[in-house]
Amino acid sequence: MSEEPASGGIRYPFPDPPEEGAAVEVAPGILWLRMPLPMKLDHVNVYALDDGDGWTIVDTGFDTRRTRTIWEAVLAGPLGGRPVQRLIVTHHHPDHVGLAGWFQARGAELWMPRTGWLMARMLTLDVQESYPAETLEFYLRAGMDPVVFAARKGERPFNFADVVAPMPLGYRRIVEGEVRVLFVGAAPMEIVHKRPRSGGLSATLKAGAEYTRHPPDAPEFARLMSAFVKRDLPSLLPVLGLEAHPLPLLWTADFILGGPRPPWVDGEDYYFIGELNCACVGMTTQLHLAPLVAREAVRVCERKRAQKRTLWTQMAPTPTMFW
Repeated sequence: MSEEPASGGIRYPFPDPPEEGAAVEVAPGILWLRMPLPMKLDHVNVYALDDGDGWTIVDTGFDTRRTRTIWEAVLAGPLGGRPVQRLIVTHHHPDHVGLAGWFQARGAELWMPRTGWLMARMLTLDVQESYPAETLEFYLRAGMDPVVFAARKGERPFNFADVVAPMPLGYRRIVEGEVRVLFVGAAPMEIVHKRPRSGGLSATLKAGAEYTRHPPDAPEFARLMSAFVKRDLPSLLPVLGLEAHPLPLLWTADFILGGPRPPWVDGEDYYFIGELNCACVGMTTQLHLAPLVAREAVRVCERKRAQKRTLWTQMAPTPTMFW
């Protein structure tokens, strides 16, 4: 990685990610850390914000012995022994909320959106020692291989509480907000500016948030769309190690407006990519896009078939192979 992006690539302002138990200062008083995950996505980025006499932590990693040991080293090392006074958890996924209760037990105040906190607390209390009948029925109806199903049925399912510490009752609510761009393949379809209602708790429709919908060429988001669609999107899959795969048929990119302008940004507005979603984007709420999604699926299949035909042509025997 380098400060100057490769042609069509994504800009990385820091040459190397932080080592385990270490931190990289990305701006005055802002430390970047990584916590390991036991999966293909093998880490989660977390941050420490210098509050003077203590620290604010943003997200935590899983609740595992390894992660707790790393945090102990971080607290004694890069954080200089000063206490964590506040913990900000961005959402309820276990790699972000896993050690919230652990930090609270050490005196930190938890700041979190209400919807995310409710979901996380509910999931920590919902422990299943065997697969519920509804889950097994779903696997069968989804076409799971019978051999895989038979093995899965006898296993203990993964539980949220396996990697998330018990969560105390107290927390402080924070307000959410984001810009969501809906894509079909590489084509942007719609921009949704999500704002919580006055005094609101969350930027979700169920919480009464205000959704303002814009076409993909809306002038107020022209800078964002140009930077992401033209510059970053072509290199997105290679960066994720998925260059052999097509973009999802229906997916979203969620952006958060940045704060004070960093030195590598040359315009007025800039955004952080908060999340890429495909599993959480349901066709039932986007039925007007069904024809476009179907055409994109056909296009992907035809391109894959053409690639196989080309490979077969290259592998076909020639007369010289028999002499």
